[in-house]
Amino acid sequence: MSAYVDGQRIMTRDDIVFDGKPAEMRVGVHADGNKDTLYLYELTVSTAGNVAAEASPDSAPAPEPAATGNGTFTGRLLDHETENAVAGAGIILCLDTGSSCTTDAALSAQAGSEGEFEIADIPPGKYVILYNPNGIDAQFTDKILVEVNSRSADCLGSGFAGSVPADCEGSIPFMDDPKLMLKGDSRIEITESAFSVIDGSVYSQKYGLHLDFNDSKPLSVEIEAGEAVEDDLLIWAEQ
Repeated sequence: MSAYVDGQRIMTRDDIVFDGKPAEMRVGVHADGNKDTLYLYELTVSTAGNVAAEASPDSAPAPEPAATGNGTFTGRLLDHETENAVAGAGIILCLDTGSSCTTDAALSAQAGSEGEFEIADIPPGKYVILYNPNGIDAQFTDKILVEVNSRSADCLGSGFAGSVPADCEGSIPFMDDPKLMLKGDSRIEITESAFSVIDGSVYSQKYGLHLDFNDSKPLSVEIEAGEAVEDDLLIWAEQ
């Protein structure tokens, strides 16, 4: 006897006796009682000898396809002290490699009258957020290498306190700006072994960019494939 699935012959056996009863994972029964199996299918024998296949109810569902494409980042830029909208403020994303980040003028935006902004078509990754309350000139802020990493808060704190440890090389953002400033109500924590910027904003006059720290971590956003992230950001409205 031959068995068919979707018009295709799957076996030809003379020693199989089909009992006509659909059973999970069973094609037929040998005369000696042994079973032939076809995994993930239940089979029903038609009078014409063809076999119709149905998906097993116990088969695992197909996995969800992985998300693809770039992401979007939207939100509002608000004054850190008053939480009012900062119209016209500029924001630019800086792709984080773990040891530094590099700005991309294509990933920047100017805030509208209500402080709203949108940056679209962002490749997946982690980005450090830089801004200027008076707007950003993309021509002068593209492809800037910013040395910011997990050591930056401690190294900046030590630098503003008057002494930069030798192992801080490569960990101080805007190191080439002699007029680097600590803005607003920035807070430096002093311990027995180190100084650290806990919360606050570092401003580079050379590049016209602010870099904020929250809990000693640079302000950042994680973009996943096909994801839309929305977040309101508190920024320092004064240069």
